Amino acid sequence: VMMAIWHRDQTGEGQKVEIGQAENASAMLAQAFMEYAINGVVPERRGNRSLYDFAPTGVYPCRSNGSAAENEDRWISISILSDRQWKALCEVMGNPKWATDPALSTNDGRLAAHDEIDAHLAEWTAGFDDYELFHRLQAAGIAAGPVLESSRVFDDAHVQARDLYQPQMLFDGSGPFRFNTPFIRFSETPTGVRQPPVALGEHNEYVYRELLGVDDAEYDRL
Repeated sequence: VMMAIWHRDQTGEGQKVEIGQAENASAMLAQAFMEYAINGVVPERRGNRSLYDFAPTGVYPCRSNGSAAENEDRWISISILSDRQWKALCEVMGNPKWATDPALSTNDGRLAAHDEIDAHLAEWTAGFDDYELFHRLQAAGIAAGPVLESSRVFDDAHVQARDLYQPQMLFDGSGPFRFNTPFIRFSETPTGVRQPPVALGEHNEYVYRELLGVDDAEYDRL
């Protein structure tokens, strides 16, 4: 995009820019490409485990209001990044006997016992509301957050504070529907949603007649 703008400024001509979905998504997989290109290792499936082998890291069930088929299951993501955070988690849990094993005081020890820790954590988290536990853990300095299916995202306090969605009416008067705003905020340049998605042919009259000055006969032909 920047090169196309530079070219336009230099020559007055526009350019066509194409990017494939696969190429765009590949930027999110840099670690996997580098692991193979540099180390000759083919990455394997990790699930919700830490890419950097911090333990425990995962997604754990919380108190549910119903079945997953009805989008009523609840989950929380927890990531322990240091021995200090592990100690804080143990304190939040009330220092259960299983968590006092000296072998779990180091990341290597926790990594070796990851499956066992996950089972205990899942049993503990299942008794809490996801947001209640989220706030308790974050207050203790532990990286955690509720896993939200899309309909719950709109009501999240942080999402609302960031103004990540704006209501817009569609061209046919239906709505309002909430659309993503730009995730980048500038100090001197307003950002937002100027209009909802454009309908097929919605701006034909404006573009052909007003901007291009096409006469009635040519407009009808087009």
